[in-house]
Amino acid sequence: MPTPDEPTTAFSLMPFLMRIEGTSTRLGLFVGMLYEDKGLPRDAWCVDHRQASRKDVAVNLKPQGSTVDHLGVGAKDALTAALIKRRAESLGLTCQTVSLDDIDG
Repeated sequence: MPTPDEPTTAFSLMPFLMRIEGTSTRLGLFVGMLYEDKGLPRDAWCVDHRQASRKDVAVNLKPQGSTVDHLGVGAKDALTAALIKRRAESLGLTCQTVSLDDIDG
């Protein structure tokens, strides 16, 4: 498992794609909760962002308040996707999930 500030950047296609939508404050809390969850391996999920790290995403979203925004999240497997969805919904965020298997038809 990586150290807390070690980058977990890798090149892979996450088979579960999620769109998480809600207020910036809640999205920031959401990413922060995922990042701090020791039971959720950091290489099992990703967030589409332009910040230096996922931790920075959380820090920068929180002060934006009630502005509605969305995040793209990828998950490595169905269990990780379900855990992320449950976490998002517990914060009142909307979560849409699609599996690459669904796209392939």
